[in-house]
Amino acid sequence: MNLSLKKGPLVATMELFSDILSTPANKIYVPRSTISLGHFAVKIVGQIINPTEGDHWLIQLPFDETVGDKGIVKVRSGQNIGDLETNAYEITIDTNLFSTPPPAQQ
Repeated sequence: MNLSLKKGPLVATMELFSDILSTPANKIYVPRSTISLGHFAVKIVGQIINPTEGDHWLIQLPFDETVGDKGIVKVRSGQNIGDLETNAYEITIDTNLFSTPPPAQQ
């Protein structure tokens, strides 16, 4: 799947494993645990293109800021880890839904 952050962050569901909770801020998360925490809603907030370290997504997790770098973990892109890339969606808000309400009748 070709994901793009051109219009802003993406939302996704991702299967998270227990070892993600101990991922250091400076490391790219690669799941090694088989203990699933379940599927969680996450936000893809960035993508880093790095020929040395490898390309990766910046994922905001639904946990406190003690995980990763203030709640954001690097996840290798192009490998669909935890089904992240097949379960990512762009959210578009229809601004027509928020039109000015009619004036109150007296």
